[in-house]
Amino acid sequence: MTIIDPKSPVVRKVEVRLTDGSYTFTVLRSSFKKITLKIIGNTASFKGCNTNNLTYIAASDGTIKFINGASTLIFCRDDYDSYYAYALLSSTKYADMKGMYTFYDVKGQSLATLLYIAPLTSA
Repeated sequence: MTIIDPKSPVVRKVEVRLTDGSYTFTVLRSSFKKITLKIIGNTASFKGCNTNNLTYIAASDGTIKFINGASTLIFCRDDYDSYYAYALLSSTKYADMKGMYTFYDVKGQSLATLLYIAPLTSA
């Protein structure tokens, strides 16, 4: 899908997808453990205490928007899922560098990284 940038009608933004696969998900500047996140199409899912799914819209100019999706609702004593989700939901920009995505907030501060582990296997 091609989107014309209203700020610059000469520049065309194109909707893009992150590469499908499994990633190591790290929330930067935190003591949270690294967890596995999977990208399938326009969905990012991870399992902390619960299984969490977020959809995203990304463009060729490096903008990205994550949208909260479905989640299981299991009670866990140490439930840090909201912190992982917050890192993605606060992201407005991303950079792709050889198998690693870094996500940034509106002020340009890095929030999280995804490091590619492997392609998804079909069951």
